[in-house]
Amino acid sequence: MAAKSSEARRKKRLEKKRAKRKEKLKAKLRREHIPLRELPLHQTFLNADWRETRYARVLVSRRHPEGTYAVCEFLVDLDGFGLRDCFAPRRIPLEALEDFIQREERIKAPADLCSALVHEGVKWAQKYRFPLPKETRKALEILPEPGECPVEFGRDGEPFLRGEEADIRQRVRQSGHRLEDFECELFPEPPKEKRCYFVTEEYLREGDRNDPLVRLERLAALSDRYEATGDLERTEELHRTMEELAEESNRLPDFLRYRAQFLIRQERMDAALQVFERIVEATEDTKAKALARLDLADFTRYLGDALAADEIYQKVIRENPDLLEARLRYAAFLYRAARREEGKEKYRELIAELKGREDAREHLQRAYQELYDILRAEGEKAEAKALYKEAKREEKLRLK
Repeated sequence: MAAKSSEARRKKRLEKKRAKRKEKLKAKLRREHIPLRELPLHQTFLNADWRETRYARVLVSRRHPEGTYAVCEFLVDLDGFGLRDCFAPRRIPLEALEDFIQREERIKAPADLCSALVHEGVKWAQKYRFPLPKETRKALEILPEPGECPVEFGRDGEPFLRGEEADIRQRVRQSGHRLEDFECELFPEPPKEKRCYFVTEEYLREGDRNDPLVRLERLAALSDRYEATGDLERTEELHRTMEELAEESNRLPDFLRYRAQFLIRQERMDAALQVFERIVEATEDTKAKALARLDLADFTRYLGDALAADEIYQKVIRENPDLLEARLRYAAFLYRAARREEGKEKYRELIAELKGREDAREHLQRAYQELYDILRAEGEKAEAKALYKEAKREEKLRLK
């Protein structure tokens, strides 16, 4: 009875802590709310080949006074559907914005051109009743005043539809037209890569169908299909059953990681944060729990709460002084949290400590590589070159 009472008190404390954090975050957002159009424009980008491919990927960002950035991306199909996709503007720190920009080959583009492409894409879609993304109204708020659009949409004034056949047919059906009304270039849907979350394909083939892990894996595949079709209510129902199976098979932390990624895709960040906290609670192995706390710190930093993230990183390092992963992640955190000199110094300290240790070559390689990438990004070519030579000469490590 005493153990149960203690556990109940602990859960109650955690619930109060979460509620308090949530209320503070809401209050902060209320204080900081500024209409998107009133935020100063930061940067606008296009993919370099947009004129050739006739697909424009427009990225627009605005700077918030407290240091984060509102960012939104649009996909404009110049030949066919007009505005084809976009996501609602989200607030991210500078390092996340820089990572997002670097994922694809983008070039800086005039803001009025980017805005014109999106607005013309909306008009074109509305002209033919093509479905617009559900986040369109909110996303358009981030755009500046449009200039004159330098290109014509369609081919010879009519839509030319390209893409996977199933997607094209669905969009045309939603518009009330027939596929025969348009000139099309249809591609067969590529075979989907099968992904296993909890067991291997071999285990799945040979396992008993009543095995909780087999059932868990099959439900994960079904859940993914429901999510892909937008049936989130059924997805949530399956997740409740999956959690019970995960507890039965002692794989609750693995399921919670699966659940966290789902919530992030749905942009339910508060709920995802709670799941990361649950992963820490549900993990028993000391090293695994420390790694789970690092994941929590990483996600907290991503949400913009650098102070809370710093506390978690430092606590993990104090309690696990030999966990090199924690020290590597902390160095990266310091650099990305605008404490750049501290971050670089942490990398240098770690490199000096790990030199010559055969049991730590993987972490030494990462420390060299991450510091080398930082120096190159800052334009410190001479220092980066010296570090490259040091890694090669003294440690026989090749940096990319």
